[in-house]
Amino acid sequence: MTRTDTAPTEAPTREPDRRTPDRLLPALLGAPLLLAVLLTAFALPASKSEPHDLPIALVAPEPVAAKAAEQLDGVADLHPADGPDETRDLIERREVYGALIVGPDGVEVQTATAAGPAVAGLLDRLGERLAAQADMPLETTDVVPTAETDPNGTAFTASAFPLAVGGIIIAALLTAAAATSAAKRATGAVLAPLLGAAALAGIMVWPLESIDAGDYPAAAGALALTLAAVTWTVLGLHALAGRVGLAIGAATVMLLGNPLSGMTSAPEMLPEPWGAVGQGMPPGAGATLLRTVVFFPEADYVRSAATLGIWLFCGAVLFWIGTAVKKRAEANA
Repeated sequence: MTRTDTAPTEAPTREPDRRTPDRLLPALLGAPLLLAVLLTAFALPASKSEPHDLPIALVAPEPVAAKAAEQLDGVADLHPADGPDETRDLIERREVYGALIVGPDGVEVQTATAAGPAVAGLLDRLGERLAAQADMPLETTDVVPTAETDPNGTAFTASAFPLAVGGIIIAALLTAAAATSAAKRATGAVLAPLLGAAALAGIMVWPLESIDAGDYPAAAGALALTLAAVTWTVLGLHALAGRVGLAIGAATVMLLGNPLSGMTSAPEMLPEPWGAVGQGMPPGAGATLLRTVVFFPEADYVRSAATLGIWLFCGAVLFWIGTAVKKRAEANA
């Protein structure tokens, strides 16, 4: 038998994969840029917060009314009224934030803490200044207060963050859990906002006690519509542009919509024109709808509800367009 010696072969040397780009530099540059955007988006509106044409009712003799209008020019949009009963009605219908009433017995300030504690505090200061100038006593009445267990509305205003991030979380979970089934994602986008809203409203009623139990259905409905609007918007962008669309949707809602929602103050307290822009986005429209249906049942909520409905509809259209395009591409592949 002939013995054949075979030399051991050396393992081939693996060369680095040059097709995968090094992403360290973009990450190093992108991290501070993202942090700067986050700080600007959340801190700038708060740091520049000041009143712009706040709707305020005024009951006063003509000379006093003229002087108040001159002093409050640009700060308040004064609505002349005949008396305290009319101003209460205007406040309860959310046509004004409060009222300044000057009569022979003194100055009365009517506020609505439920419409925004920051604006109520501003009205108190305006009333104090007006009473001091007229050398008259001051009386303050909170026409629409927040819940007794949440006198400053702190727990209620904290719901602004779940309004913005809740829909993003739902959309992200649905894209991960039902990545290959558009029907399942659509079903989840209908059911998840309803379940999430029921849970959030329950937390606001019982552990937080920021709203009364009787307001649970109205709060749950407003929360469900807001969560659905954000969910469908993000899902629609994801169906159309994949992960890039998901990132764009999340960034739009969180970095633009949430800081401009006006939930912690009022849209009129934000730099112009960002207060109006915020009310045209889901977090702002959702915050206004939630405040209105819970604390101001006589006020008109159609505009904010319609805004959310438009976002929901547009997101659903984008979702089905993106799904149809993907199916056609797969069929032609």
